[in-house]
Amino acid sequence: MDDVTAGAQRSLMTSFDPGQQSPATELEEAENQLKIEIEEQWLKLNKLQAKLNQEKKIGKINNPECTMSQISEAKEKRLQAEIDANIKTSPSLLSTNSEVIEAVLLSDLQTCVEQLKQTLSVVKTQRRELVEETERERRLLKQHKEVKASIEEKIEVEQKIPEKSHDSELKNWEEMKKRWIEKQKNLMKNLGQFAKQHFPMPNIPDSKRKRHLSGKTVDDDDELFQLFEILEVLMNKSTGEDKHDPYVQVTSNFWPPYVELLLRCGIARRHPEDSNRIALTSYHM
Repeated sequence: MDDVTAGAQRSLMTSFDPGQQSPATELEEAENQLKIEIEEQWLKLNKLQAKLNQEKKIGKINNPECTMSQISEAKEKRLQAEIDANIKTSPSLLSTNSEVIEAVLLSDLQTCVEQLKQTLSVVKTQRRELVEETERERRLLKQHKEVKASIEEKIEVEQKIPEKSHDSELKNWEEMKKRWIEKQKNLMKNLGQFAKQHFPMPNIPDSKRKRHLSGKTVDDDDELFQLFEILEVLMNKSTGEDKHDPYVQVTSNFWPPYVELLLRCGIARRHPEDSNRIALTSYHM
């Protein structure tokens, strides 16, 4: 087997001429020669393994006389011997042919270059993402600084304003309440004068005990409300304790023409389910 391998190797080295063959052919022949040399080394390794198997063994694991400590000591000695052998021997190349070594190294170098190119692409992508993230963080930091400066400015302004006592605040609220009450009284007074002047009470003849007005019967004992009084009843209902139910029942005291006037002008509205109940229209300023 060794003679055949040596003959094939000599034939391959004789026919191997880098100046006459293409690079692909050179690489293929270099790989073939390297495979032959690997097979030779593998045969040597098998021979050494066979010799080791023929040598006297330390003992079997199942043997009670061979304890775990003895097995560990044997393994330790063997490892130490391998370490000493590796230290004393210098590393040798698998092939002595420079052409084969150059082809293998060139292939490994090309593989490394491709891997490094891929790594460079990944690194550039990560760097771009980090730059974008840094820009976002800088913008957020700038916004936070602006908010902080605005808050500090407001706090500084508030600290410069002298604090008012509780009594003075309460006094101001009481004065404001009095002013609003006085203003409300003036408005109600003006409203009453306007209603009395432009919407007087209806004249009911004393000779008639009863009178039908728009389907409602009015007795002479019933007192008709003025327009101002109707508005006052509606306002009290809408702003009182029962403001969740602002509707008022239309009785015989409500003169129908005044009720119709309030409805037509949009001042009052009817209940969607009961036409005999009206409420003041909500005005949202």
